[in-house]
Order: sequence, then structure tokens, then C-alpha cells
Amino acid sequence: HPQPFSFAKEKGDVFGGVKFRRQVNIGQYIVDFLCKEQKVVIEIDGGIHDTEEQREHDQTRTVFLEEHGYTVLRIKNDNIHNNLQDVLQAIHNFLSSIKKTKQQTKTVPSPLRRRGLG
Repeated sequence: HPQPFSFAKEKGDVFGGVKFRRQVNIGQYIVDFLCKEQKVVIEIDGGIHDTEEQREHDQTRTVFLEEHGYTVLRIKNDNIHNNLQDVLQAIHNFLSSIKKTKQQTKTVPSPLRRRGLG
């Protein structure tokens, strides 16, 4: 797989300080890129992922990862080769939306429980 992250390092802090590790085991799967702190997985899909069988496998894998608290972004290999700048922007936007969602979740007060009702 091409490594969009090595390009990002050369171009500065494209991902806002978010660090990724490559080829990490999660359960029975090996993910392409993992940001453990944000629980974000980025998968780079080559041509084999266009087959029906592989799409079903990818869906099962994504469900497993999401059930374990990970958010998954899938990127086509061709896009990295042909539109790297757009891919980097998409990753940046994806990470920004994840951070905003997590910040909103942390700042929303939980409803008070009422005793004796219900």
C-alpha cells in the first residue's frame, strides 16, 4: 500500500498531531493504519476489494472494528496515486469530525437520574 502518511510528514502537520501506526493487529485482523489514541482505523483498498466476496469480508471486518469502538475510513488505492492531495484533505476532515464528535460527547452533561420514579 502507498503511504499517504509519509507524504504528510514531509508537508507538515497535516493531521493535527494525530499519530498513526502501520500494520497493527486488532483481534483477528491486521489494519493498515491505526491511531490508538483516537481509535481511528484507516484502510487502503486495492483492486481486490472490488470483488463481492472481498466487499463482504471488508464489511464484516468494519462491523467488528466498530463494535470494538473504532471508527473506520476506507480509501481506494487509486485515489492515493491519482489524487493524493484530496486524500490527505479527506483524512484531515475525517479526523476533525471525529475530534469534534468526541469533544461534544465529553461536554454534554449526562441527564440527572430521578429517584423514586419509574
